[in-house]
Amino acid sequence: MHATGREVTVMSQSVFHLLGRTLHAAQRDRIGAVRDVLTDADNGVPEWLLVDVTSVRGLRAVPLAGVRNKDGSLSTTFTANEIQRSPPIADVAPLGLESERRLLRYWDLIRGR
Repeated sequence: MHATGREVTVMSQSVFHLLGRTLHAAQRDRIGAVRDVLTDADNGVPEWLLVDVTSVRGLRAVPLAGVRNKDGSLSTTFTANEIQRSPPIADVAPLGLESERRLLRYWDLIRGR
């Protein structure tokens, strides 16, 4: 499910305004532009930012839980390398079950779970 074209809120904070913004990695490296917000199909809660990663020429899903919006700068706790090595996303269509499982396995490994 997507948030494109409509406002989605989580705990009274909108994530709609993140579309088109530039995401920076933990070391302040520029990652790319936020293209979409992917939500949980069951409850509509935003879970991923779909980012057009400049250095690898493709879309990557970055966990929204690691994203911070401070002083007008959008950043994540993840490194550029971690994001670049994450599973690519074919397009902005809703994630299939296998794609979501692959993403969860990858990001859980990065987080040390």
